[in-house]
Amino acid sequence: DNLINQCVALGGSYSEQYGRRCYMEFEQSNPVLQPQAIQNIKTCKITGQAVEGPYYRADAPFRTAIALTNTGGEKLVISGKVYASDCKTPLAGALVEVWQADANGAYDETSADYRYRGRMLTDENGHYKFETILPGYYKLGNGFRPRHIHFKVSKSNYRPLTTQLYFSGDPYLTPNDACATCGSDDPTLIIPLVILDKDQGAAEQNGIFNIFLAE
Repeated sequence: DNLINQCVALGGSYSEQYGRRCYMEFEQSNPVLQPQAIQNIKTCKITGQAVEGPYYRADAPFRTAIALTNTGGEKLVISGKVYASDCKTPLAGALVEVWQADANGAYDETSADYRYRGRMLTDENGHYKFETILPGYYKLGNGFRPRHIHFKVSKSNYRPLTTQLYFSGDPYLTPNDACATCGSDDPTLIIPLVILDKDQGAAEQNGIFNIFLAE
């Protein structure tokens, strides 16, 4: 019983099918990512806010593949769960909006395709997942912005979150970020990426971004 309770507290699901194991249910097929997911839960803090920036567009399509086909760039998959502030309760039906630059650092501000933009709802386990490409750097003033993906996350009875996701090891993270107020020094917004080889097709970068909402 204690093992089951610990498993559930970490956001996983318990199984005895292949021995007594705790699975991070949203990454069962990618066990390399499970330690990252578990560490994210263990070090839970309310996810930090960051500025919206000038490139947000409302009413993006509901979809989980936000990069159109044949657009080039390194494949990237981001997944995770949205949790309540207790760091244990997954939030089903939370709205997750994402937008980003293309591989050259440019945003689609006008087209009907809403390139590199999408919305999705978390499933019954609070899980979300989307496929895209690694966003490019772009110049701001006399410097550059690190690679990042914008998020808006909302759920009734919780404080709406507007933030930006960054990646470990990026050379333009704070103190080299051209935006001094964009949160690239916030450890709740920085995740590592793992390169996974697919059975068919090119390798892709994968990362887990668990989101913890304030009430």
